[in-house]
Amino acid sequence: MDAGLLARFMELTAEESRLLSGGLLEQAEYTGGASSVFRSSKLLPQSRMIALRKHTRFVEFPAHSHDYIEILYMLSGETTHEMPGCPPLTLRAGELLMINCQTVHSIRRCGETDIGVNFIIRPSFFDDALALVGSSNALGSFLLDALGKGERSVPYLHFMVADVPSVQKLMESVLYRLLEQEDMHQRTLKAAMNLLLLDLLDHTAYLSMPDRRGNALVLAVLEEIEQHYASIRFDDLAAKHRVSPAYLCRMVRKTMGESCTQILQRKRIAQARWLLRDTDLTIGEIAQAVGYENTGHFYRLFERETGMAPRAYRSAQRGGA
Repeated sequence: MDAGLLARFMELTAEESRLLSGGLLEQAEYTGGASSVFRSSKLLPQSRMIALRKHTRFVEFPAHSHDYIEILYMLSGETTHEMPGCPPLTLRAGELLMINCQTVHSIRRCGETDIGVNFIIRPSFFDDALALVGSSNALGSFLLDALGKGERSVPYLHFMVADVPSVQKLMESVLYRLLEQEDMHQRTLKAAMNLLLLDLLDHTAYLSMPDRRGNALVLAVLEEIEQHYASIRFDDLAAKHRVSPAYLCRMVRKTMGESCTQILQRKRIAQARWLLRDTDLTIGEIAQAVGYENTGHFYRLFERETGMAPRAYRSAQRGGA
């Protein structure tokens, strides 16, 4: 980590000075009242979609949730987080923890050298990112949940990327951009964050999610869907990982809140939408390209997912041409 950044965040904030003088955590400064929900309206200026705030040391944060997405990045030391039904999670220097809206968690007290920074982000900031990363992977499912289009199945993502240089360089870039954001256009911040998300998507081997027992298997399924959505066979995938198809599907549903088939269909329809919009392939050819031999079945699924028939969708996307 850049020494200048670390020195900048080592400085005591007014809140930390008050805590060291015997003061207590003023939770109302985060919630705006007696609630345990931290509010973006208290922590984010109205005109911004994303802001940076140093994690406050020298105090324990009791159980709370947010109405925003929080990404905590550790510059040095560590923090320990506790979430209902999960073992304590320790976030170490160079690692990222993405915490979804409404996820209840508490944070143990940090000492002087435990330096972390919080990205406080309104969910709508990630509208464009979802289209970039896709929905048939853990990061995409996290964003779907945040945008209110999922089933609250991914409460957090823990990226153990301290030894991944590309992620560290992008993190430094995003930090500097946010520290200087007074004169920065929103599109520039989105572009910087999207680059970070795409790089994290390339490093899912460093990702941990709830239910560690099934993580490797579930991530393998999601990656297979992302790469081979047109030809994937779940029976073959189960055999490859030496588990039964029923067990594979059960672990996916338990972790993601959706069945293998639902995730696969969503990926196929998303790809079909792109082909309808940006190519001149016939609808029959598109159905085949995304994995459906039966064009009628494809029609029914597409209309159920989008509310429009494929031909009408193409016409609408092309301005009625």
